Amino acid sequence: MRSVLPPVAALLALSLIAGASAAEPSQQVADFLGKDAIEILKAPEKVECFRIDGKSLRTPENPAKDDGAPQRIRGYTITAQGKDQDAAFGGKIAAVLFDEKTYNFEETKKCLPLPGVAFRVWKGGDSVDVLLCFECSMVVVATGGKDVQTKVEDFDHARAALVSLAKAALPDDKTIQSLKEKE
Repeated sequence: MRSVLPPVAALLALSLIAGASAAEPSQQVADFLGKDAIEILKAPEKVECFRIDGKSLRTPENPAKDDGAPQRIRGYTITAQGKDQDAAFGGKIAAVLFDEKTYNFEETKKCLPLPGVAFRVWKGGDSVDVLLCFECSMVVVATGGKDVQTKVEDFDHARAALVSLAKAALPDDKTIQSLKEKE
């Protein structure tokens, strides 16, 4: 007896076989993320996971002293580091960031993100930093060394997916584990 999968089930099976490779982002998402971030996110190799203090931002007006201060990522103090994640985890981040439904480009929130989680996604020697503020559901995406490109947008529609990734990356962090999927 031959089994025939319904069209929807066949498409689902095909997407599962395809694995973690992310689809191409729409033009609006591509414009938001930028070429460098997209190239890294299309084929991530590993992801470093950090718990950061969103209130510790160092700027030119408030520089970090070179006195053995804690490590920083994009100016924020790193308070803990989770286990490095693999390419499949990077693919999950890319899938969320490449999905146009993640963002609400039509509205602007009137808050300053205070990120608590940072993912540094690597491809070869290049990386993109994805900083997540769960207080106001905003993402900061930053690429580059000298020519830094930083983009900020809300992720209200993808909060559940990003909370899930943060919890997986930082399983021992009680604050992250207590995050709600909905604000």
